[in-house]
Amino acid sequence: MKDERIYYLTDRDDQAYVLESYLKNEGIGIETFSSVKALLEGVSREEPGLIMLDRQTLGQDWTAALREIRTSVRALIYVLTKRDDPMSRITALSIGADMCICDDIMPVEMAAYVKAFARRCTVMSREGSSICYGDLELSEQEHTALASGRALSLTPNEFDFLVYMIKAGKAVSKSELIKAIWKTDERYLLTHVTEDLVKRLRKKLVRAESRVRIEAVWGFGYRLSMEDGDKE
Repeated sequence: MKDERIYYLTDRDDQAYVLESYLKNEGIGIETFSSVKALLEGVSREEPGLIMLDRQTLGQDWTAALREIRTSVRALIYVLTKRDDPMSRITALSIGADMCICDDIMPVEMAAYVKAFARRCTVMSREGSSICYGDLELSEQEHTALASGRALSLTPNEFDFLVYMIKAGKAVSKSELIKAIWKTDERYLLTHVTEDLVKRLRKKLVRAESRVRIEAVWGFGYRLSMEDGDKE
């Protein structure tokens, strides 16, 4: 399942277009469907993480349609209902909806709901999957490291160094690394402790034929880079 994939069932093309435009500017894709049948066909190809249903589009048999969709997917389901129809919201939540939104909502506010969902998916993905940079793949849960698919033998501190640098995504100072990895202040460690670790890691990365390099930032610390200059 693609957790970040979003499907929207509506026949209000103007609203869908505006919403798609807002989300496109944020780098978030959304696929629109005009019928339950088309939506379920989309689900059969690839299940989304979020489905938004316009009750107006579902018609009089909307409860049956919602039940059918709910039994077909594990995704979150948001239902758009009339502001002055609390019973529809109660019914929707009772038979499978995860949230109800008033259908007169401004597209920019609806986009905010979707962005919040996408942001949460990103956080969960980072927490539950491997951390990657170039040809490196590190699993915090398993405490394993791969370089170009081959096992990379690392000490705990070497592993933590790479994880911290990948997550930082920028140059990191030596003092920050010492606090994060050795859990102490640089005053209590030998000044060359980070240099020694980096020296060992560089040799291991070269032996593993990894394209990832550890660059020294003069007078500051280190940053990760790719051999060909590409950043990932």
